[in-house]
Amino acid sequence: MLTRETILEKAEALFMAQGIQGTSIADVATAAGISKGTLFYHFRSKDELILEIAFANIQRVSDEMLSFIAREEEPLNPRRLAERFIRQVLAATLRNRLHLYLIEESMARNEKLKAALRDKYREWLATMLGALKPFLGEKASILAPILLALTDGLIIQTTLGLDMPPIDEMLKALIPDA
Repeated sequence: MLTRETILEKAEALFMAQGIQGTSIADVATAAGISKGTLFYHFRSKDELILEIAFANIQRVSDEMLSFIAREEEPLNPRRLAERFIRQVLAATLRNRLHLYLIEESMARNEKLKAALRDKYREWLATMLGALKPFLGEKASILAPILLALTDGLIIQTTLGLDMPPIDEMLKALIPDA
């Protein structure tokens, strides 16, 4: 396995086991069997490492949703698509923890992280719009940002352990039958 891939794999495992704050660059280097200098050759900072893992997870969700849309043989059911998207995002627990960490860090202290997240959100929103527009027309420009906002809110609420109504019930209220 290539060193960069090993670093990402070991860092992701450590973040899951110890949390982001509880994992140091030295921990990642040791787990990957490399020196800190080698790690810094591949990633300039812990934030850069976290961003790459988080963005890879976002890309996996995007790819799965685009694949789901492409496989649809019947007219796209917006509620079913939204439910699948939300369930998939909520199932990605590491991505969700990284996401919350990045949001908190970028809002509180790190303008560079904030810019990177803003760019990734714009990219993700454009991807969602492009995928939904052929099926939903102009409604896609309304539904895509709502789905993104709903998903972020649900990530926060599930991370806090709040009881939520079933996703399908929330979506019935949000997206009426066609």
